[in-house]
Amino acid sequence: MRRKIRLFAGLAVALALLGGLMTLESRSLPGDILYVLKTSIDEPLTALESSFSAESRTQVAASQAEARLVEAEHLAAQQRLDPATAKMLTVSFNARSGDAIRGIDELALGNAEAGASIASLFTAALSAHAGVLQGLPGNEAAMMLSEVAKARATLEVTGNRTTRALLSGRAGADMESAAWHAIEQAGSEIVAARYAAASPAGMHAAAGQELQLSAAEDALAAAKDKQDAKVYIDAFNLALRARGQAHAVRIVSDAAGY
Repeated sequence: MRRKIRLFAGLAVALALLGGLMTLESRSLPGDILYVLKTSIDEPLTALESSFSAESRTQVAASQAEARLVEAEHLAAQQRLDPATAKMLTVSFNARSGDAIRGIDELALGNAEAGASIASLFTAALSAHAGVLQGLPGNEAAMMLSEVAKARATLEVTGNRTTRALLSGRAGADMESAAWHAIEQAGSEIVAARYAAASPAGMHAAAGQELQLSAAEDALAAAKDKQDAKVYIDAFNLALRARGQAHAVRIVSDAAGY
């Protein structure tokens, strides 16, 4: 019996250590020991696992592109973003953002709801990161900012095309479901943004955060009203706007803690 207890205790400790290691790996930056594991093993495995679904594949690409921006922002804020690292992050960002944009274009043909949703959130993320990079010192941050602007311009064209495909190809019942799903996602994002804005870092950046969050909550309320009125297209678009605004608040709140 004691042997089993020791075994279970050992497993619990091992799992706790593994969980801590995975957390450290996910937060690692270029130059850290765990960063190679993050970008050479963990991210490729995640991309492989998502490769069977166009939606998941596109979401993962957008998330990994955004991760490169977060890493650049951390390093620039610490004055550790050297030209070689900035170039490496730029190449990776361009590759993954390009994959995400191509994925959104692909989704326009078969799952326009998912494509429009990912495009809206990714657009909001790029805009928020552009604002963060603009306030950071160094030519390397300015270089990253330039690449973000290019990606955002391409994404805007692709996102508009996906939204048009959604609005022209959806039946009323399907659009109702899409709107409800978007409203649920927006509500969850607003809750997460409220939590981030209430953190010490978020409170430090509180100047425009409360206005942005209030705008997101107003857009979500309007989306629910449109849903009740059965104006599902407007409900969907308003919910996407609310989610994007809340996501931007989370990005700026997190950046204040760099």
